[in-house]
Amino acid sequence: MLHVVWVILNLALVVFFFIVCYRAARLLRTNYNLFSVVVFVFGFISFIGTPDRDGAKPRVNKNKTEVWHFAEDRQLMDSCEKHGDVNLALEKGWGVSRNLYIFYRKCSGSLVPSQATSSSSGFVTGTVWMPTRITSNADSKRNMLEYQVTGELRWKLLGTTVYTQFKEYSGKAKAEPDSPF
Repeated sequence: MLHVVWVILNLALVVFFFIVCYRAARLLRTNYNLFSVVVFVFGFISFIGTPDRDGAKPRVNKNKTEVWHFAEDRQLMDSCEKHGDVNLALEKGWGVSRNLYIFYRKCSGSLVPSQATSSSSGFVTGTVWMPTRITSNADSKRNMLEYQVTGELRWKLLGTTVYTQFKEYSGKAKAEPDSPF
């Protein structure tokens, strides 16, 4: 529920910001000239286009999901017969969920996690989920995968981080033996 309220607050602030900018541009045009309005608009565009300054590690593409690779031996991974994936909802709330995807292979009767990724879905406006670490271990006897995910949930208003919340999830998931992806 808090996520939905945060989305509504962000949208209301954006609408209010555009109303204020429109009124300011209209005031500039009546008191000054069209050149002043053009400089004003380009000035705001330059502020909107500035990079994030909250000390986060720079990313080439912020929309690209980061993938954690567990198995480095490509020959071992290529020789494995079956492979599958486990999709988990780490946290489900009203309008938002945080998910974990673990990809694994089955090598000579034992499970081997190969890679994992975590993402958010739903009403995520105003929040940014940044996983910092994902680990996964296999329990082949019980056909289970153990996982641990740590990360930061950044709460933002108009693009500025207001609060950073540390999150940690751990648990076990059943690996379906015949679930090819």
